[in-house]
Amino acid sequence: GCSGDCEEPTLGVDSKGKRLVDNGFTYNGKSIDVERYFTPYPLVTVTTGEKNIAEFKIYDNLGPDNISHFELAFGLAKGEIMSNSNAVINWDKSWDGVATLSVDDPEHVLGDIEVSTSEGDCSEESAQQCLLVKVVHTFRAPLDFNILGTNVWDTKRNAWQNYYNHGIEVVGPSMNPAKEYDGISKGQIYHLTETGKNTAVDEFGNSWSLVIDQWSMDYIPNKKIIDEISMAGIAREHAYFNMYKYGQYLLAEHELKQICPGCLDESYGEIDNIFAYDFKDRVNKLDKPEVKYRMVMNSEIAQKTMDYILDPILHLKNQ
Repeated sequence: GCSGDCEEPTLGVDSKGKRLVDNGFTYNGKSIDVERYFTPYPLVTVTTGEKNIAEFKIYDNLGPDNISHFELAFGLAKGEIMSNSNAVINWDKSWDGVATLSVDDPEHVLGDIEVSTSEGDCSEESAQQCLLVKVVHTFRAPLDFNILGTNVWDTKRNAWQNYYNHGIEVVGPSMNPAKEYDGISKGQIYHLTETGKNTAVDEFGNSWSLVIDQWSMDYIPNKKIIDEISMAGIAREHAYFNMYKYGQYLLAEHELKQICPGCLDESYGEIDNIFAYDFKDRVNKLDKPEVKYRMVMNSEIAQKTMDYILDPILHLKNQ
């Protein structure tokens, strides 16, 4: 359960749906009222290397000084949460009022980060004070996804998260050096340089693709070798074989016209009217009893003849 202060900070409405903050989120001058959890935010397109400003108004029931943590995460996909982001800016304030800035950015997509805070009105109709957080930053590389999220808590660890879609789309070339990897193909190690999200090229110019977290060399079909044309002409595995074959066809057609000028004028359509005979089922003579009997008798005679040829004396004794 909860005792004492149980109300979490908010950038828009409280747990009962009452709006406490107007224009709680502003990005590059475009403001919007923040909803309880998910806020539809029109897509904002920015370019790598250019300065961007994100501004937030945070209300806490015990005042702006009670807020101890603010977190801004970029590049989330639909269904992902804050911990899935690889581009996170953290602002923390200790119990004695010392503010610190930390960044979780393993892909080095963020740069020139500055965070400043102040206090100001939460809305034009209310004198309640909010913590105003201003985050200046640039993007060094495009993001895979556009949704951004915020996470804020107070000194009692009462926390709340908000997500904004369509979010921020980052376009333009990456300012970071290309990533390098090692790839293995047929037992040989290759040095790869990244050319895209899932593509790379090795030191020999071969292209590679990232498939299920593993680099694989792209299939390169065997090309026909262009050899010199010998006296015998061109073999069928030669790259020019089809062209050579068509040339021979043209020569043969020309010779035929010289020998028989009218041969190519006939349609040969009557070839479809050719008739055929249906032969009876074949009869195997070896299946007839009289033929089998003769074969046995002839085999015995042949055996006796061979015995006489090989050993005539033994043959005479047996008689």
